[in-house]
Amino acid sequence: MKRAAKYEASKSAAKKEHAKERKKRKREAELLGPDAPAKQVARTIDNTREADDTMLEADDEEVAADEEVDEFASYFKGTPPKVMISTNKAPSVMLHNFIADMQVVE
Repeated sequence: MKRAAKYEASKSAAKKEHAKERKKRKREAELLGPDAPAKQVARTIDNTREADDTMLEADDEEVAADEEVDEFASYFKGTPPKVMISTNKAPSVMLHNFIADMQVVE
């Protein structure tokens, strides 16, 4: 038996086992109703991250004060962004139409 065929067989067996366990958990949840165990939470980088002193909260007073003192704060709060549209030396008709549409959007 070739290596690829063995690998395929082992993946297929693992997939069947996983499906069997999933069906078993679903059946148990249906039988127990509201007393069923909670669903397993997938482990991700975010939910396994340990709290660190350097991490900031969303409503941190110090960060809000720093943003108010920031010299660019007024620019980023209300000024709409500037858009520069450039072309190559010989733009096509379709590109001219696109540029005209983009100028109307601004």
